[in-house]
This record gives sequence, structure tokens and C-alpha cells, in this order.
Amino acid sequence: MSAQGLFTHGGRGSLDRRVADLFAGLSVREKAGQMVTATLAELDTGAGLADGPPGFVVVPPLSRDECRARLGDLARTVAGHRRLPVVPIGMAATPGSVRFPGPIAMAATWDRDTVHRAASSIADAAAATGVRALLGPSAAPAGTDLESDVGPCFGGDVLLASEMVAAHVRGSQGTDHGTLPPNRVGCVLTQFGAGPGQLDGSPGHWDERTLRGEVLAVAAAAVRVGVLAVMPSTASNGGIPAHVDSWLLKDVLRGEWHFDGVVLSALGGVRDLAARHRVTAEFTEAIALAVEAGVDVGADLGEPWLTRRDRLEELIGHGAIPGWLVDDALAAVLRMKIRLGLFEPQPASTVRPPAGLPATPPADRLAARAVADSVVLLSDPRDLLPLASRPGVRIGVVVAGEDTPRDPDAAGLTENLATALRTRLPDATITRRGRGDAMSPGELSIVVVPENARAAVTDVARLAAGTGGCVVVHCGTRLGGLPELTGTTASVLVGWSPVAATAGALADVLAGRLEPGGRLPLAVGAHPDGAPGRATFPLGHGRGYTTFGYSHLRIAPDRPLEGESVVVECRVENTGNRPGREIVQVYLRDRVSSVIRPERMLAGFASVTTEPGRVRTVRISLPPDRFSIWDRGMRRTIEPGTFDVLVGASAGDIRLQGRIELGAPRNA
Repeated sequence: MSAQGLFTHGGRGSLDRRVADLFAGLSVREKAGQMVTATLAELDTGAGLADGPPGFVVVPPLSRDECRARLGDLARTVAGHRRLPVVPIGMAATPGSVRFPGPIAMAATWDRDTVHRAASSIADAAAATGVRALLGPSAAPAGTDLESDVGPCFGGDVLLASEMVAAHVRGSQGTDHGTLPPNRVGCVLTQFGAGPGQLDGSPGHWDERTLRGEVLAVAAAAVRVGVLAVMPSTASNGGIPAHVDSWLLKDVLRGEWHFDGVVLSALGGVRDLAARHRVTAEFTEAIALAVEAGVDVGADLGEPWLTRRDRLEELIGHGAIPGWLVDDALAAVLRMKIRLGLFEPQPASTVRPPAGLPATPPADRLAARAVADSVVLLSDPRDLLPLASRPGVRIGVVVAGEDTPRDPDAAGLTENLATALRTRLPDATITRRGRGDAMSPGELSIVVVPENARAAVTDVARLAAGTGGCVVVHCGTRLGGLPELTGTTASVLVGWSPVAATAGALADVLAGRLEPGGRLPLAVGAHPDGAPGRATFPLGHGRGYTTFGYSHLRIAPDRPLEGESVVVECRVENTGNRPGREIVQVYLRDRVSSVIRPERMLAGFASVTTEPGRVRTVRISLPPDRFSIWDRGMRRTIEPGTFDVLVGASAGDIRLQGRIELGAPRNA
């Protein structure tokens, strides 16, 4: 084993020594096995395990009890084959876990604590089944194309997405560094290297400044808080697929960011090098190219894991993959397994799993609160909401647009929503109507739009013209058509992807028991010049059922020294007649810069909840790097000059304005 290979990834001290001890006596075949992934079905029979298990196993969607039983069987089987544990990776929603809103909805809460606690709850459920790592979060920022699916993204703004992803990783893993607590699971950061609009693997052409400042910034935040594994995107940039981009995987990820976890290929990511990208003619050569570029473990499941292990062993034996590269990859795998505690005695529950337990009420309540805090009220021109302010109202609940949602779980949403509204509005008359049913005069329509908003515009316009008015709940993660919906007189809420199980929380928002607490995590209907404050609905847009006034802006210091943070403080008063939640947002505008910068850059945010008539002081700290740029020489620098500090309720709703003066240039 070469020292060049073992220590290249930057491990330190006792961890390195432990990895070195684990290397001792491993055969080439065992090492090759640790660099491939198997499916759970392949390992059920124990075939091929006598020569050492694979490094990772993909866990398909299963019931909670089946997942526990099969992973318990696997743990016992693998325990009899040398000393190499397997990492079970959950590829879908954790069996038996509470259904939390998806990433884009969680980003709409603008609440780090909510994201952290949701990830922690999901990790509890995963660990209880024997799953040790989960796919996600995604590192790709959402694009401005309203027809693309933004569901897997944590927003379209770099800072917001970075903060949400970091909160998710910390909540799931429980620690930034060191061994994870027993009930935590590792995160596999997906879509590394993908820019806006590249979730489908489409090619991109990002210059280095855009790459560093926008495309890779979210991944950098995940690495800073210790994410255990990174999965490159199946996309390419400038003609180079991410799986063979050594600048991305070695120079930046390993060299600059000092990432020492596992680089796990995307499902089919290596095979795509030959089949789709055609940068090589055959799969075997694609494996060699990917390992050389910095991929540690292959997750191409198109052929048996034993075949892939044998391919890799042959490449190593023929010298096509140098031994030090193999040792690099194996060291990363072993470090991850050490951090997961897999070489320690495992709790008895992983060997003899207990009977399944129902989800705990705190998790249910957290999920319901997350739903309410993610719902964005885009517009309410006729003041139809909340419904509790309209005693005796007659309501018809109907689906418009597509007949069936993409998510089968959403099929029962309208029925459950009508049922839940009856309990929240006992004096109202609520009817579940079919799409073609006529509404009675004066009846308020609640229209659920499952996905395609444009297909629903005609129906909504007709219903909104009625005397009772129309409230639209958009339930998709493709936002095309939203500007057209708000062009009617309907009230429009973005519910992202609510399902039947979350109808109660949605009913609480409509009735007024809870606020529509969400704010847009991306601009909708972007202005041609890209300015975030000039979109149809700008970043941070959304309204609740009360109003807030801003005053007494204080910025300290207004001439910060090198390395000094700036604290932005203001007073926020609930000027309405009911409790409410406000997301206070701070934007920066650099008056003069050596490179072009956005007109307004989100620099910080905080939520405030207060009673009517009450005033709260909000303090938001801006670290020095919030003022930095990648300059013309591609150096991360803070340039001198004047910054406008803009405080408000969205990028397009600025309430207070100040400025600061930065001194001499310095490296961030």
C-alpha cells in the first residue's frame, strides 16, 4: 500500500492510523469489492460474499418491518465474511417515516431549524430500520425555467440553498466531524456539479466564476459541515462530464475543500460515459476513467455487482488503474464507515429488529408545521382568506387542470381537504365537487391544481368570475402558469406537493388556524435582466394574514475592519390584528465592483413571530464572506467600496435602506 494513495484525501491522526490498520491483509478482490455497489436483492442469497462484500447496498422502497428484517439478515450474513461492513443506502423515502415536505417546500420555510429537525426526524426513522445513509440533499440550485421540476432543489438563491442544505446535513448526521451518533445517518450529496436546469443531466456551459460563485457554492456548504459522501451529476460542463472532471473532483473537491469522504457515482453515471456522452467506447474503460478522475465507488446497477467487481479487479491487475488510486478510494470508503461507527459493536436492534412502532406525535406535529410554514400565499386580491373570517360560507372543493397528479399519494388530497375543512369550519357548507360539476351561486371555489397550472387557467378564470370567488392551491413543483393564474382574480397559494396525509395542515392554513408561512425560495417569472427584485414574484415574496412595519435600522459597524462581521438590526412590528410570522431579509448592492454583480444579493435572513401590536428587534449577522467576490484573477476577494444594505420582506419589497463602507482590499 502506497503512502501516496492512503493519505491523498487528507485524513489526519488516529483516523489515518485506523484506516491503515484496516488495510492490512486485504486482497485486491476485497478492495475491488469495496469500490462497487450492489442491490439488496443481490445480497439476499449471500452469493459472492465469501470473497468479501460490496462497499454499499442500495435499499429499495420497502415497508418499515420488511426493511428492518432484510437489513438485519444482511448484517448477520456479512458479519460472517471477514471484517468489511456494508453501508445500506436508502434510495427513497425512509420506510415508516413521517411524510415531510420536499426540498423546495422546506426551502420555502426559510427556517434552518425546521429543516434541521425534519432531517433529524427522518434520520431517526432510517436508523431504526438499519439504513445508514440516505440519498440527498441535492446540490443543484433551482433554475428560472418555470417548466422544469424544482422539487429536488433547496431554492434558487445560493445563500438560501446553502443554508438549507447545511441544516439538512447537520440534522441528518448529528455532527460536523467525527463519528456520527448511533441514531444518525450519513448524507449523500447528489447532483454535484449540476447548475440550474441540469437536474435531467443536460449539458451546461458555465464559466469558472459562475461555477465557483453559483453552481458549486451549495456543495461547498455541505462539505464544510462534514457531508459523508458526494455524488457527481450525470450532466456535463463545457463538454466534460462530471464523472471524469478531475478539476471538479480532485482539484476543487479534494484539494481546495479538503473533502475526505466518498465520491459515489450516480446510478448509471459511469455507464453514461460510454452510452450517452461517448467520451469512451466501452464500459470497462469508463470505469478506469472515472476512478482516475476521482470517483471512489461505482453505483452502476445495470449488471451484477460481482461482474462489476471482477471488471475492476481485472483493471487493477493489468495496471489500468494504479494501486495508489485504489488505495485512495478504499481509504475514503473506510473513513466513511468509521464515521458511521460500522466497525464498532452494533446495537442488538440491527441483528434482531424489534416490532415496528408508529410515528411519534412530535414528528407528526413537526411535519404539519413544516407544511404550513412552506405554503406561499402569492396573491389574495379579493381578501378571501382566511376562510374563518367568512362565517356561513358555502365552499366547493374541486380539481382543475390535470385529472391525476404525478404523485399517486396526492390523489386523495381534495377529498381529505374537504373533510378537514368541515372540522375547521363547522358553520360552513363544504362540498366535494367533480371537475365538470356546476358551482352554485355565491359558492366559494377551492381549486386544487395538481401539477400543470396552465391547463387550469381557463377553469380558474371561470370560477374566479363567480360571486363567491376562487382560491387556488397549486400542488406542483413545476411553476409554469403561476403568473397566468395570478392574472385572474383568484387567491393563489403555492402548496408545492401536498398529499392526502397533509390535508389537515393545508386546511389549517386555509381556515386561518395557521399562517401561510412560506416565502418563495426562487424568483417566479424572472425579469429579462435577471434582477431578483424585478420578477413577477421576486425572491422572498409571500404574504400572511397580518401586516408588519419595519423601523429603526441600525448597521454596526458601518466601516467594518478586516475579518469583522456586520450586524444589521431593525424593529419589526405586527401592525395587523392577529399573530403572524415575517421573514426579514437583508440584501446587498455593491455600488462599484471589478466584475459584474447582481443588483441585489441575499446576504442574510431571519424569521420573527409576534402578536398583534408587539414589536420585536431582529438582528442578522453578515460574515465577511457575504461581501466577497471572485475577482478578475479568480481570487476570492473583498474589494473596498460602498455597499447599500437593503432590508425588507422580499427582494422586491425593501422597507429600510442603509450603507456601509469597506476599506482596503483583502483576501476573504
